Amino acid sequence: MKKMTVVMVAGCLLSGVVFLTGNSVSGQDEKPADANADKGKAPKVAPQNPAGGQGGQRQGPRNFDPEKMKQQLMDNLKESLSATDEEWKVLQPLVEKVMTLSREMRASQGRMGFGPGGRRGGPGADAAQPTTEIGKANKALEEALDNSKSTPEDVKASLTAVREAKKKSEQALAKAKEDLLKVATPRQEARLVQMGIID
Repeated sequence: MKKMTVVMVAGCLLSGVVFLTGNSVSGQDEKPADANADKGKAPKVAPQNPAGGQGGQRQGPRNFDPEKMKQQLMDNLKESLSATDEEWKVLQPLVEKVMTLSREMRASQGRMGFGPGGRRGGPGADAAQPTTEIGKANKALEEALDNSKSTPEDVKASLTAVREAKKKSEQALAKAKEDLLKVATPRQEARLVQMGIID
């Protein structure tokens, strides 16, 4: 069961998705209404919670620490790979590099195609700015497509930049996986494949 949990959490990080557990729903218990009481009176209306909506507002877990969660994942990975302390000093940075590059690739591929003009919908859609080369190239292409004054040459140049950035990212990921395989034992390699960290 623990190994299955490691596989699931590792898969979440690779896809750029972090799941927050421990949702709590606020609200007070209501007493059952007496059908024979207060006849002829206007029915009482429960106060509405403008922020919570129906059933109260869902809230994330308190004191959530992403660094602590990451450390727990790394500890579980070390145990799943049956790595010694000395082996893990070599394996951990290589594993983290592969997971980071994989996550960036998936995030950039899923960035476009939401809403009119390829933009993501919802509040704060433009708040997060890309920091990776492939993310910046995708954003530039998105802006070129959204700009009605962009020339075909502008779009073509942005598209070329996206393809070049994607190619570089794919090469970097392939190299990172190759470096990881060089130091992993056959059993560790099998575990890494099982967890979806390498192919």
